[in-house]
Amino acid sequence: MHLHLIISAGLAALAQIGVVLAADPSLVYTSYQTTPICTPSSEFKTPQSILELQTILLTARLFNQKVKPLGSRHSATDIICTDGIPISMEAFDSAKMNSDGTATVGAGMTMGAAVEFLQARGRTLIVVPQFRGITIGGALGTGAHGSSLKYPTALSDQITALTVIDGNGVLRVIRGPDLNHFRVHLGLLGVILDATFQTVPAYKLTVNIVPQPDSILDDGSLLQMARDNDYFVAQWWPHKNEVLTTIGNMVPMSTPGNAFQNLYPASPIGVTSFLSQLTDFVHGMRNLPGGLAMEEYSELTFYQQVVGRIPYYTEDNSTLVMPATGLGWMLTSSICDQAPNGCSWHNGNNSLYFDEEEIGCDIAEFPGIIRTLRGILKDNMAAFTFTGLVMRFQKASQATLYMASGRDTVAVEFIYPQRLDRVNNPAMNVATYQAIVQALVFKHGGRPHWGKNGQAWAKSAIIKSQYPKSNRDQFINAMRQYDTLGLLRNKFAGRLLGISDTNDVDPTEIHCSLRQNCICQVDADCANNQDNAQICGEMADIDGQISYKVCKETKLFVNPPLGPYNPYNMSDIARAIRTSYV
Repeated sequence: MHLHLIISAGLAALAQIGVVLAADPSLVYTSYQTTPICTPSSEFKTPQSILELQTILLTARLFNQKVKPLGSRHSATDIICTDGIPISMEAFDSAKMNSDGTATVGAGMTMGAAVEFLQARGRTLIVVPQFRGITIGGALGTGAHGSSLKYPTALSDQITALTVIDGNGVLRVIRGPDLNHFRVHLGLLGVILDATFQTVPAYKLTVNIVPQPDSILDDGSLLQMARDNDYFVAQWWPHKNEVLTTIGNMVPMSTPGNAFQNLYPASPIGVTSFLSQLTDFVHGMRNLPGGLAMEEYSELTFYQQVVGRIPYYTEDNSTLVMPATGLGWMLTSSICDQAPNGCSWHNGNNSLYFDEEEIGCDIAEFPGIIRTLRGILKDNMAAFTFTGLVMRFQKASQATLYMASGRDTVAVEFIYPQRLDRVNNPAMNVATYQAIVQALVFKHGGRPHWGKNGQAWAKSAIIKSQYPKSNRDQFINAMRQYDTLGLLRNKFAGRLLGISDTNDVDPTEIHCSLRQNCICQVDADCANNQDNAQICGEMADIDGQISYKVCKETKLFVNPPLGPYNPYNMSDIARAIRTSYV
């Protein structure tokens, strides 16, 4: 289309788009976790065609506004924010097979819809991310990944081309060397319209979960398992000195079995409310035995049948299947409905929210990482209540800015609950959580996940220190080439460029360290109310040569002994926890 026609269309659309000079509170949006808090100047736009999208971009350029294309907003970082026009890409959800065996999928299509489309045609992706509710564009933007050292692990490493409208308004197909910058695009190089993926014939996996002594972390056998198997995940439960190893290998499609994974089971409002209240009670009382009892139940749910939990691997949502055989993507990824009674984070005031931490380290650091974590946990045991300390493995990537760029990587992950009053009240053991993340980043050269972790881990200094200068320089040069006027930039972009350290956080936030939005420097960065008095103190590393600035408790909590309970029954665990305080 000629430029003057686009300009005319853009001017005609001004009344609909609206040029707003200041953020309107009614326009605020968040991620699925209700944070960060994004304050755009416009309501969401949902273009139905490339022309409509180009019109929005051109109008924004004419009036010096920013834009941000978005998918499901399944990100805990302000990579999703803009102070300009947020654009929903949900209409760009087409998919087609190509004659060369590749598939071209719209950026607004969910991961789940994409693999279902491929499966119907006898094809699939060699590895898929853990959660299928994310969109293709968002998964590429943040570096979503699965777990394998044999195959390309990130969705980003399976693309052969991208169709984009860059920040200059030019429609392009990206191939060749520049594709490496776009693989994990961070929302800063252009609006992704679709991605072309290399596909493989549909396959089945047989997966088994086996509890093993955690000595396998030290003797090299766990790393060998990761290298030897098609799919491998480890979950460490430190207080039990135990590791769950999830091992999967490809089998012929004719192999019997139609199992699927339930990492995110349906969460009726009553169940979610019960768990959020119980979790808040345990963390509020600093009841470590209670937290460890809940952790024990969680561990059992991964490989045994327990009351109150849909089996992790099943064919009918009732009966546990172990070992499990089924389609590869069905056994290595999961999904939950976005509506109430689906995902635990979509039940309004009854939701159960988490803080996520994921740091990717060079796999060569693994022995040292285990020594460090053992040293921290020796005197500062914490409850990893829901998933344990998870370790996923990633094959070295060509993507310019990705946690596995240029190196085989182990990603250490854990989640811990947000309190009901998340602004004032910290999770139990928050000092230990903070020390672990700091050790992974500062001592072991870890790279934070772009869509997880608190904002403290996407500061300019962190980005500069964790990626080779040449990688960062190449990506910034690509930003300047493909988005000359900075149409797509936001506060996150300012930190990447090293020109600002501002971020989009909850404006009601009082204690920045409680949500990992800062590393505490003064006591006020930590909780300071009567029930949760903390100071900004130090926690020593294993060798005593390094210490970490963390929020330490000043109030002594005496944990009563936990009464007898049935570890296979969440209700009985809850009864025992509460009885301990009667």
